[in-house]
Amino acid sequence: ENSSTSDLTVEVNNLSQNSTPRTESTSVFAPEKLAVLCIDPSSQVTGGSILGDKTRMSNLSHHPRAYVRPSPSSGTLGGLGSYTHDAVSLCEMAGYDLTIVETVGVGQSEVELAECVDMFLLLLAPGGGDELQGSKKGIVEVADVLVVNKADGEYEKVAKKTASEYKKAMGLLRKPVGWWGKKSSESDGCSKENGAIDCAPAAPPVLLISAKTGFGLEELWQTISKYREFTNSSGNVIEKRKKQNRYWMWKYLRE
Repeated sequence: ENSSTSDLTVEVNNLSQNSTPRTESTSVFAPEKLAVLCIDPSSQVTGGSILGDKTRMSNLSHHPRAYVRPSPSSGTLGGLGSYTHDAVSLCEMAGYDLTIVETVGVGQSEVELAECVDMFLLLLAPGGGDELQGSKKGIVEVADVLVVNKADGEYEKVAKKTASEYKKAMGLLRKPVGWWGKKSSESDGCSKENGAIDCAPAAPPVLLISAKTGFGLEELWQTISKYREFTNSSGNVIEKRKKQNRYWMWKYLRE
């Protein structure tokens, strides 16, 4: 996960270089300001963290419209730091159009990030699982988009096979109707169900990318933009955030 996020955020930053302001009706979202919150694992022996992600993002961290903040996990499970949710909220209030949260490598049952973001993107390594692995409950179940990285060189065939296996597994997973939002017409492949126009895919998309060569990044960004457009226009993102705020309120009270 760490190896590709820096390249992905640089690609996001390149999209915002266009001096012509983008409008909300534009199909491709181009953020004017970008924040990247990187969570590094803390040592179980010393308690310290290397916090090396900002070093990897040397170009992005010096950009005047970007903010890169590495933070230690401090033993917190779920892939997040102790106050990552608060940091995300502060970045949004500070005027950052897009905040990317790069988690610590997480296990199959660590899904707390889903309570912290509008879109959960799961980055997978080639050969990381078969169809049975993809069918298991947990982190795959809550992901909005699955991305298989390193689709280049000697890993290309393995990456394609991994993506194929996950696509088969996603065929068994059904999200609620309208989980991406609804449109007012049956265009662009939208289906009609119970009188409602549903433009969401039946299951999370599985994409192939290469952070090294840039292959697939344009398609990935278009998918992210489409998801953002649908959830915002339908109001789904508002309902999602209400549930998230309720989750964090009760968690803080319990602590």
